[in-house]
Amino acid sequence: MTETTNPRERRLVLRLLGHWRELTGDRAMPRASDVDGAAIPELWPYCFMLDVRGTEPVFTFVGSYHVESLGHDPTGQPLSSIPSETLLAQGLSYYPRVLARAIPITLGGQFVNRDGRTVLYRSIIMPLGEGDGRVPALLGGANCREVAADDSTTLPPSLP
Repeated sequence: MTETTNPRERRLVLRLLGHWRELTGDRAMPRASDVDGAAIPELWPYCFMLDVRGTEPVFTFVGSYHVESLGHDPTGQPLSSIPSETLLAQGLSYYPRVLARAIPITLGGQFVNRDGRTVLYRSIIMPLGEGDGRVPALLGGANCREVAADDSTTLPPSLP
């Protein structure tokens, strides 16, 4: 049983990483053209893809969960157009590390959203390659939950 089909694994980041590994095969990383949302319908609403070949990353896909939370579809827009107090921006905040290392990186944390509520989140960003070691695109996913005002749950600060 693969990681993406393991019914006991609930974490989006691990299921998405398992799918990325399946797509990778014996290569260093899969190509952007290998990614098909229909293969991961339960994860796809939480996913996003970026073209990172220009001076600034541009969204090539944004899942319905993020579109709904933003109130619009940022596909075709630069990453800088996304407000920092959103899950999408927080989930992509470390993308330069993924580009520099050309490996998947997952991160969890917390932030205060546009409504003033504390949000706990997990995200993963994975490189998509061309076979020559370059990373022209990124695939990622992020999900979250709001912390109730009386909830004392916090996450430790992330490590560098």
